[in-house]
Amino acid sequence: MKEIRENIKKTYEESKRIIKKAQKEQQLVLFVGAGASIDSGIPSWETAINMIADRLDIEKKERIDTLRIPQFYYNSRGKKEYTQLMRQIFRSGEDLDLNPIHKELIKINAGTIVTTNYDKLIEKAAEENAEVLDVVSCNEDLLLKKGKFF
Repeated sequence: MKEIRENIKKTYEESKRIIKKAQKEQQLVLFVGAGASIDSGIPSWETAINMIADRLDIEKKERIDTLRIPQFYYNSRGKKEYTQLMRQIFRSGEDLDLNPIHKELIKINAGTIVTTNYDKLIEKAAEENAEVLDVVSCNEDLLLKKGKFF
C-alpha cells in the first residue's frame, strides 16, 4: 500500500511540474466544457438536449443520441427557428453573473483556453482581470500561435 501511495505522489508531482512548466512557457491549454457555466444559469448539455427534445415531442427513452437531436431540430425547423431556440436556451444577450469557476480559470494563466460554451463568461472573467483572450469560434480562426498549431 505504501508503494502505491508513493507512486501516486510521484505521478502527481511530475504532473504538477509539467503543468507549471507549460504555464511558464505560455503553452498550457485548458479544455473547458459547458459545466463551467452551470452555476451562472446556463443549462448542462443534458438539460439543453431535453429542452430541444421536448419541443420535438421525442420521448425520454428515444433521447440516446444527443448530437442528433439538435440537428433534427435544425433540419425540421430551419436555421432561423434553430438559432432562436439556441439563443433562448443558452440565454444569449442576458447579463449573466460570473461564478468562481470562471475567475479561477483565468488565474491559471493558460496560454490557450478551448471551450465549446455558447456564453461569453470566460471572456468576461478575462476582461475583469485585464487579460486579453483570442476567441476562436470557427475553424478559420485557428491560426499559428508561437509557431505551433493549436
